[in-house]
Amino acid sequence: MIRVLSVAAAGPTDSLVGVIERAVAGGAPAPAWLAVEDPGGVSIRAVAALPVAERRSGVVAVATERGLVAAARLDVGGALWLPPSLAGAVNALEAAAAVEAGRAPPDVSLAALVAPAGGELIAVGWANRRFWRHQVGEQEMALLLAGLAEALEVVPAVLPWPALILEAGGPSGAEVDAAWRRLTSERQVLSEGVERIACGRPRDPGDVVAAAMLALVEDRTGCRPDPSAWGFPRPVHELPSGRRVGWWSPAACAAVAGGEEWTAVPGEATAVGFHWQLHVPGGSQIAVVDALESAMGPAAAVRVPGWITGGLEAGRPAGLLVERLASAAHRLGVPLWFANVGAGALRFLLRLPGTLWVDGAAVPDGE
Repeated sequence: MIRVLSVAAAGPTDSLVGVIERAVAGGAPAPAWLAVEDPGGVSIRAVAALPVAERRSGVVAVATERGLVAAARLDVGGALWLPPSLAGAVNALEAAAAVEAGRAPPDVSLAALVAPAGGELIAVGWANRRFWRHQVGEQEMALLLAGLAEALEVVPAVLPWPALILEAGGPSGAEVDAAWRRLTSERQVLSEGVERIACGRPRDPGDVVAAAMLALVEDRTGCRPDPSAWGFPRPVHELPSGRRVGWWSPAACAAVAGGEEWTAVPGEATAVGFHWQLHVPGGSQIAVVDALESAMGPAAAVRVPGWITGGLEAGRPAGLLVERLASAAHRLGVPLWFANVGAGALRFLLRLPGTLWVDGAAVPDGE
């Protein structure tokens, strides 16, 4: 019996459940649960209420790209389009069964252990957070900060900002920076370092979370690192040719001479990312926008925010979404730029139609 979450008025039909049951009878692993996208968002709320690890073992059937984006943000294990097909169901079920158990979300109760005597606090967060939350995603940002806590041998008190809370008299800024460089190098994650924000002393010794979050929200200093100190700009290569077509940086920095190669930096923020400006040799500019929907207007190229590429596998929400985006870009004859591409994502992207631009750990740093 398939467990169905929160059946809404537009809930699963007998045919959908029947397709899932046929796939399971044929040898596909049974899902922990099944949800169906509905216009009122009932199913999404039901999925969001599940523990993180349980979300990864279920499957959602969707009718819209918006449903796929929501499922990807919730780290749902598998997804299939409506109306359902047997092949789509098998892919979704196999994807949900193959996803590794996720790390637990930040445990805010750990913050009370940081300064039990009500001492001064410091919050350590990603420098240029506004950009990196779209590039690597808040979940990955939190995992890296938890890794930093382990490296520094401190309590992993990571708040949802995300930010790691430390005692002001704990590790020095130099120690934090050195540990961060080692960690990001080992895990092949790009960043512009971390910033330290003074959080003061909690009014109530037990109210560490409130003191830290207030300081983070009110901070207006906005750490502005020098991207060149962190190895930027970074190359962008074209698929399937493999040739280098440009460079990107999270902010303006020294240009790289490269013939006809462009240099891209993010500009105005959007709901899903940024408007990018590609500076072409000779002084002209090309506008490229981040997108998570296939309804693309006329453009020189379209960019997919980097946080989505971590789940690029057949049958996963991000995989279904990217396939739809690639088909739309191919019909329009425009390149589709994928950010933050690792080795696993690269293998998936090589199967897609059209011209793709890629950057990230899977892309050579030099020639």
